[in-house]
Amino acid sequence: MNKVVNLKLFGLLIACTSFIMILSYIGTKTIDAVFHPQSPEYSSGTMIGPISLDGMTKEQAESEVATKIAEWSKTSSLSFQYQNKIIELPDHIYSIDVNGSVQRAKDGQKNDFVITIDKKILDEEIQKTIDNQVIIKDLDINKLEQSIIETVNELRAEPVRFQLLAYLKTDGEIAEKELAVTTISGIANERKNLEAILGNSYEFEIAANDSFSFKNTFGSNQPDSDAYSIIASAIYEVILPTNFMIIERNISRQLPPYSKVGEEAKVSNKMDLIFNNPNPYSYKILMKLGKDQLQAKLIGPSFPYNYAVKKETESYSPRTVLQFSAKLSPGQTKVLDQGKKGLLVKVYRETKDDNNQVIETTFISEDFYPPNYRIVQTGLMPSEKATSETENKPANTQNKDMSNEENEPNVTDNESTETDEETSSRAIL
Repeated sequence: MNKVVNLKLFGLLIACTSFIMILSYIGTKTIDAVFHPQSPEYSSGTMIGPISLDGMTKEQAESEVATKIAEWSKTSSLSFQYQNKIIELPDHIYSIDVNGSVQRAKDGQKNDFVITIDKKILDEEIQKTIDNQVIIKDLDINKLEQSIIETVNELRAEPVRFQLLAYLKTDGEIAEKELAVTTISGIANERKNLEAILGNSYEFEIAANDSFSFKNTFGSNQPDSDAYSIIASAIYEVILPTNFMIIERNISRQLPPYSKVGEEAKVSNKMDLIFNNPNPYSYKILMKLGKDQLQAKLIGPSFPYNYAVKKETESYSPRTVLQFSAKLSPGQTKVLDQGKKGLLVKVYRETKDDNNQVIETTFISEDFYPPNYRIVQTGLMPSEKATSETENKPANTQNKDMSNEENEPNVTDNESTETDEETSSRAIL
């Protein structure tokens, strides 16, 4: 009997003890859930910037994000550049709200940091970098701020330099600036052909970071006419004082009357004019046809520097071709062709800063136009005349080239080839 009672008491004791333990556990969990709730863990794929929050609570995530940002700040480097001037940006130009970033993070998604740019400090750093107030006025500040935010959001390990001229506004009046203008005169003979190609005016665009080809723009099959070369020369002239990079350009054997030395661009079925626009924005070339002139204008945002064309020119006097003629008295001379000087021109592009200081000189081209012979007719001396009459009875004509050089070039198309019976000999001097 006592054993049964004892067993019942022992069972009751165990039941009561278990009840108390379970009640204590449940009570503790209930209190923690009500007064100390635990943050749920982030699922796979949850990120803030480049930082993964997989399996973390909000408290753990906040600690992790703060640590990673602190580590990045020690090695990060942001700077502005304008022309050859570089300014390092202070860290306090931006601020990252760690708590706000974590609280706003959406589970299972890639999220951005909550970043704020100090506009006052940003303006101060721009003023330090750029002295030209016109350029500052043309800057797209919102676009620049967004680029800084995107860079900070990625926590890039490598230094980042912002080229401020890449943030010029590309719409409105700023994108319609007249950057260069040139005029080609003496085109009356080709005006009808030019009008057929251009009309009274013509406009085309040079895309950002892209190349321009004359053939692609105006057609690959170009007739035997100076009209296309006149257009190409106008385009070449107007883009010379820019940072456009010349890829292909050709010249004639003789400088055309409509072109300036060093600025000709000849095009044909086998010759093209190609150049590249290295800028992050597009430009337009507007061509306007006048009565005896073709004008070309380059329109678009400002260039990173100022550019000027520099030429070094040498001239070469033409050699003289003598023609002996019985029509002229001994010692008498007659100039049949004045000839033309030869030209050698080297073209350079000078890159200048806002203070007009040359910071770079780039070789562009070297053009050579050979001289045309000067042709002079002179009378025969008596002995020469007699000899000429004796030796030239069948044809009454004799041509004799005399040169003080062994390898004298043949007479060009511009030389006289007169061989009438009154002309007895010729010499190149």
